[in-house]
Amino acid sequence: IDSGHGIASGLAEIALQNFDGVFLKSSAADVGAAATRGIDSGVFPTDPSASFADVELFDLPGPTTWPITMVTYIYLEKDWSTKDRETAGLLEAFMRFIISPEGQALAKENMFVEMPAALITLANKALSMVTLPEGTIPFTRESSTLSQAGQQAYVISDKRKSFADYERKELLKELAQTKASNGLLLDTLAQENDLFQQTLADLEDEHEAYERAVQYVDEQSSNAAMAIGGLIMGILALILSLIALLVALCKRNTTSSPTFSSRPGVELKN
Repeated sequence: IDSGHGIASGLAEIALQNFDGVFLKSSAADVGAAATRGIDSGVFPTDPSASFADVELFDLPGPTTWPITMVTYIYLEKDWSTKDRETAGLLEAFMRFIISPEGQALAKENMFVEMPAALITLANKALSMVTLPEGTIPFTRESSTLSQAGQQAYVISDKRKSFADYERKELLKELAQTKASNGLLLDTLAQENDLFQQTLADLEDEHEAYERAVQYVDEQSSNAAMAIGGLIMGILALILSLIALLVALCKRNTTSSPTFSSRPGVELKN
């Protein structure tokens, strides 16, 4: 991670000893001084079309020079003559914006270091060596209000907004509203889910109570069936007892009936 983003992220930084023997942190060092020293000492080629492979900005002299410095490069074709006139003009405007004071201020806002003047001079020299197509359309910038001219074609305005910008802004508003609606919907769904879970728990309790009631009824029905069976058996036993009693009585009556003697009788007379 580069020092700018490291500091912005709240990371602790240690002091490093530079070429002059001074211990310092990047937040207090002159990081751009390494590039200036590199140009003065011939580390950078004076010809922008030459190779930059041997450029190294480590441990260069200077009391405030940061010992570990790297440069970001943009490599461009020298011949743009076959490019579209609009594309070539827009690309040139973009490259010149990067090395402009406004572009360098954006670099600083994004926690990078502004290019020293000597390096900007070298970059301008590189752009002057580019061959543009014939009739390249120049793009201009409107940093402060230019009456009428600011809304013309091929003007990049810092103040005016295109319809596309307005449309994107409206889309962002709709997206924010959608997120808010989705948040409310999620809250509602969460509440409905809680209610459903509670209802489900109540139904489970009622089901358990129903199962217990069915079990109780089954047990009572079984006991009643056993009682009825016993009652029927008792009635059958009583009936059988009555039948046995009747049979016994019948037999008794049969055995006690009168008998007649076979001896000759005696006739009695007055």
